Amino acid sequence: MALLEVKQMVTQFRTDRGLARAVRNVSFSIKAGETVGLVGESGCGKSVTARSLMRLIPDPPGEISEGEILFDGKDVLKLSTRELRKLRGNKISMIFQDPMTSLNPVIRIGTQLEEVLKLHRPELSKKERYQICLDMMKRVKIPSPAQRLREYPHQLSGGMKQRVMIAMALSCRPSLLIADEPTTALDVTVQAQILELMQELKRDIGTAILLITHDLGVVAETCDRVLVMYLGQIVESGTVQEIFSNPKHPYTQGLLSSIPKLRQERLHKKLDTIEGIVPSLFEIPQGCSFQARCPFVTDDCRKGDIPLKERGEGRSVRCLYPQGEDKS
Repeated sequence: MALLEVKQMVTQFRTDRGLARAVRNVSFSIKAGETVGLVGESGCGKSVTARSLMRLIPDPPGEISEGEILFDGKDVLKLSTRELRKLRGNKISMIFQDPMTSLNPVIRIGTQLEEVLKLHRPELSKKERYQICLDMMKRVKIPSPAQRLREYPHQLSGGMKQRVMIAMALSCRPSLLIADEPTTALDVTVQAQILELMQELKRDIGTAILLITHDLGVVAETCDRVLVMYLGQIVESGTVQEIFSNPKHPYTQGLLSSIPKLRQERLHKKLDTIEGIVPSLFEIPQGCSFQARCPFVTDDCRKGDIPLKERGEGRSVRCLYPQGEDKS
């Protein structure tokens, strides 16, 4: 049984221009202890998907209008406010995109860490809470942890703030960690340290991870499976090895071909790009969402909805003519 199962989820926003469907009929699952990467360009719906899973979509103007989000067999969309408080930070935790703005600038680091334990583990004494906070700071490899607990966020570097966010997210040993661009705005060395740390903690605690990123190199290093998203839909899914060695959707092929390759014959060639831009949510085309940018588009691609079809065990593609397959 899957730890998390999302079925036909639709998240939409009411605006002055009309209804914007940011996430459209998204379905996927995550097993216990598994790392799943959700990739795609900016504006394709990755962060909205993450916030939908936690029911953090502001209502109004947003709402999860259709579908189910099953966590441990229970539909998150049907939980009461009190039940949601018990779930968030305890069973499901989230690392938000920008550590610089996620911490309260006028409250000490230790107090912010302790707040999570006060809410979800009220049976602990103040001394026990402090010890857990200290242990988590050590576990995320922050130097002089006792001193850092007494400091304010502005006294920490960007990498340290991100480590504090990870410590906060994992302090209650959640079953699922949602990491939304956890290495954004960090230098390459710190990025590598943060990703290595997440993998270590996953091995130690057994937490499943949904890693949201646009960096395919990060996905190749850390994930078991990949979900490729475009204009609010999953267009391809499969194992890391399948997606990277044999991409079937033209969008996935475009993403992979745009990665710089350190081969001599390509040194003086321009990087491959995907022509055009992601369409507006108010101008979603009929048929395939990728049709305006696809080099293989046909008239059939412009007719009706294109379903996400299975192409083998654990492999799905939203394309009428998957690349590398017989078109007959």
